[in-house]
Amino acid sequence: MKNSLNEFSLKVNLFLENEKKAKIIQESIEPELNSVKETRSKTSIKVNKNVLSLIIEAKDKTALRASMNLYLRLILASSNAFF
Repeated sequence: MKNSLNEFSLKVNLFLENEKKAKIIQESIEPELNSVKETRSKTSIKVNKNVLSLIIEAKDKTALRASMNLYLRLILASSNAFF
């Protein structure tokens, strides 16, 4: 999907068992979001009740796919580690 800036964007909503699990995963991923200096993409993660949302905006499809793979793998690893 293209957004208004002629960039590519993706939103993934992950429905978890409860809000506590969603917040634990969010807190484990946020340090990575703050430490990675991405020049071709921007990623954010939000929690609303039991829904964890991953939002990625990128300049090109390759950057979008790379960011998606990175953060989905981090979410999976976090989920496996804590639950």
